[in-house]
Amino acid sequence: MTNVAIDERRLIRASAGTGKTYQLTNRYISRLLNGIAPDEILAVTFTRNAAAEILDRVLVRLAAAADSDAEAERLAGAIAEPGLTCDRCREALAGVVDTLQQLRISTLDSYFSQVATSFSLELGLPTPWQILDELQARQLKREAVRRLVRSGSNKTLQRLVNLMTGSDSTRSIEDSLVQIVSKLHTVYLETAPEAWRWLTPPPRSSDDNIEAATETLTAAAWPEGKRWDSAREQAIDIVANRNWQRLVGVGLGKKIVEDDLTFYGKEIPVQVVDAFGPALSLLQADMANDLAEQTAATFDILEMFDNQFAELKREQRCVEFDDITRVLADATLGTNAARLAHRLNATVDHLLLDEFQDTSSQQWQVLEPLARDITGNSQQRSFFCVGDEKQAIYGWRGGVAGIFGTLEERLDGLAHQDLKVSYRSSKAVIDTINDVFSDASRHGDLEDLDDAVADWTGRYVKHEAHHHDRPGYTCLRTHPGDPGRVDKDLFADLLAEIIGDSGGHSVGILVRQNKTVGELVTQLRLRDVVASQEGGFPLTDSAPVLVLLSLVRLADHPADSLAAFHVANSPLGSLLELGPESGPADFARVSRSLREQLADRGYGTVLGQYARQLATSTNLDERFRLAQFVRLATRYDRQATLRPAAFDRFVQNERFNDPSTDRVRVMTIHQAKGLEFDVVILPELDARLAGRSDLLAAQRPDPTAPPDRVLRTRSKDIRLALDDDIKAVYQADRNRDATEALCVMYVAMTRARHALHMLIPSSGKTEKTLPPSAAGLLRAALCGGDTVAPGEVLAERGNPDWHREVELVPPPLPDDTPLDLQLTPITGSRRRGRGRRAPSGLEGASLTDVAGIFEIGSTANREHGTLVHAWLEAIEWADEIPDNDRLELIARRRQIHVDGLADRANRFRDQLQQPELARLLNRESYADTGFLPLDTDITTTLAAGELEVEVHCEYPFAINRDGEILNGTIDRLVLLYSGQEIVAADTIDFK
Repeated sequence: MTNVAIDERRLIRASAGTGKTYQLTNRYISRLLNGIAPDEILAVTFTRNAAAEILDRVLVRLAAAADSDAEAERLAGAIAEPGLTCDRCREALAGVVDTLQQLRISTLDSYFSQVATSFSLELGLPTPWQILDELQARQLKREAVRRLVRSGSNKTLQRLVNLMTGSDSTRSIEDSLVQIVSKLHTVYLETAPEAWRWLTPPPRSSDDNIEAATETLTAAAWPEGKRWDSAREQAIDIVANRNWQRLVGVGLGKKIVEDDLTFYGKEIPVQVVDAFGPALSLLQADMANDLAEQTAATFDILEMFDNQFAELKREQRCVEFDDITRVLADATLGTNAARLAHRLNATVDHLLLDEFQDTSSQQWQVLEPLARDITGNSQQRSFFCVGDEKQAIYGWRGGVAGIFGTLEERLDGLAHQDLKVSYRSSKAVIDTINDVFSDASRHGDLEDLDDAVADWTGRYVKHEAHHHDRPGYTCLRTHPGDPGRVDKDLFADLLAEIIGDSGGHSVGILVRQNKTVGELVTQLRLRDVVASQEGGFPLTDSAPVLVLLSLVRLADHPADSLAAFHVANSPLGSLLELGPESGPADFARVSRSLREQLADRGYGTVLGQYARQLATSTNLDERFRLAQFVRLATRYDRQATLRPAAFDRFVQNERFNDPSTDRVRVMTIHQAKGLEFDVVILPELDARLAGRSDLLAAQRPDPTAPPDRVLRTRSKDIRLALDDDIKAVYQADRNRDATEALCVMYVAMTRARHALHMLIPSSGKTEKTLPPSAAGLLRAALCGGDTVAPGEVLAERGNPDWHREVELVPPPLPDDTPLDLQLTPITGSRRRGRGRRAPSGLEGASLTDVAGIFEIGSTANREHGTLVHAWLEAIEWADEIPDNDRLELIARRRQIHVDGLADRANRFRDQLQQPELARLLNRESYADTGFLPLDTDITTTLAAGELEVEVHCEYPFAINRDGEILNGTIDRLVLLYSGQEIVAADTIDFK
């Protein structure tokens, strides 16, 4: 039985698989059953999926308890509510469902948006404002970079070019700049200007200093021998030319800064080491000056970019979620609880925080005043926080796991609880995880990361398996192929073999990089293994889509010879009157025509037309890709630019989820967070623990504070030679990378229920020590530090035939039994005149009031339906969709009062972009004689004349039918004219 007292203040560290969501929903349900209004409970998490899971668990557990005495008793035991009855659970469920729209189970971003909406004027937000979607944000950032380039001086352009050092050479210069500046902008927004100018370097080296340093090297007592003579001359030449990178990158200088004081097996004399001292001091001075100047220059560039980007957002009356978090953090609205409650129409008395390890410092700045107000009040208010620092894998987007560890100091009266019993994994899996993470000292060569890894593993508490008898198996083996190398074909064969030996159970293949996902799915499909590509697949892996993108590129530039060749030799070639003999004039004609069509009719309509042509000769999978492409084009129409190239970039950046439910799923480890699989395969474990090459390093004074020191990064050789203050910044950054790498590794391993397969590279020919990587940690923990050969099983635990002991439960089949509803007959009659009837009344007898079945929550749902209906009435054609201001005005005039009106409006506009709906509302659709199922004669009449269409919404009618008046309204009536004659009509019901 869990203590879930109504006034508890509790912090839970919940290891993977220990029931984190179960604990949170226990608290939520307990408060509901104790009469707490749903709008007084705020439960926040980080993703929509997680929020949906919490709500789903609350509803399902309450519904089960409402329907079964046994389930009610089980729930009573979980929440310490003896005597809990089904009736009481039913009442709580009814209350939740009836106020579903008012529930505060959401993401942090959603809650912050709600608060910001209530304080728009005080926060200085544009009125009205809306959230930038990803496409708009990318476009505005690109435009901000363009403005920066156009308006910048030569010095500004030079600084921009410097930022691109080491960038992806396959990207355009503009794409690289947008990507880099966008990434660095996140650090800029979190920091004060002083953090970029904290370094006060000594004066740069002078010629006199250089001369003195070379004389010191010359005068030193060097050992005799050609190698020593050569090393001396090399060092003197390097110092004379101020080639500092080379000084610490080769020869004796490298040895000295790495503290390796041997040279060709002989000890380097102290006098020689001391002779390098003046040169290394000059290196430190020059490098510190370079760092200070480049870091300050980077800040200046980001400041200029931020000004341009902010101006563009003001022009568009848009903000990003991060903007809202930042202004709320600065405003500290939570310090006035009464004011916040007044604006939100409810007091938050119960705060439930999920996945707290992923909270950013600015998010905590917003939440902390509310948390302090609750924990510092003796009334019946509660604070509950659950998280796991071992699963903090979102540092790259601002999460600071260290905040979690400070809560007990910052909030009064918190009770602490550790959950370490896994209800997910088999004993074999848990024992392997314990072996890997309980002691890092066995590795012995983690370079400068020993302290970070030791700190992480020192806080690790050994897990226990709840299901001791659950069959399981773990295996560590090396990739097949040559030593130190991966043979992709043999590797894919091995994956297919492991999947084939899994007995038909679910398999998750978890990798580090998105690009690996598509590659593995392709390789598996070549081996007849059906696998779904999670986290979104690019449409550019489809041949028909690539043809359409070539068409777009040709529209953008008629001289794009590659695009022209592709289109001319595709199935679209004949349609566009292009072929192998076509020349520049033909391509210019097609390009001009396409641009005109895209501008006049929109991307969705024009590209949809060509997609239908391609679909006739493609398979089901390709047709699905084409449908997604057309949906994307229709969505793009809302903010299309004059350059078709912008749509090309848009498609390149988009990902679509694979709707399949294949038992084999390939995804990144980050996408697997919150999921579990019978079998987990980890094929990418060779990355170094701190191997990222970011342009910036940052150091925080404490976990809850923003970084107070920022520096441009340097190579390892240079870092080792710099003074301690600078080294500390770089070391803090590397420690953070290593800590997150361990968290990623932990998350990956703990997704497994029964079996865990870890695939690592074999030892290279030059390997001397264990690599500082996940693979190195696994080798140290499970099989020692010896070199390992290709295709070798290094360690295993449990039963490799575990699947023979586990019953394979087939997925549930849909129930095809028809629903038998009898509707109650309508009683009574009209007092005078003919009987009246609605058209829906012709559909059969009425024996049961179906509305009664859905009575719970019907008010909120009915209000939402009325709102959508009112909005649809205001639309004539898809290119005339009202903006959010107009939609909100319609709601007010109709006196439709619902929460989250702006969010509903955004969702409504998004829904109208679905191809099926967009086509219904598109004037051009009626020009296609195949759009409506019309008789041949009518089709011929329409084709022969000039088609005119006329739209009526809420069109009233009354017909005398067999002595009864049949009357009502048609939601949307489209009349088709040929000349002055109506020859056809299309009626659309908004439901």
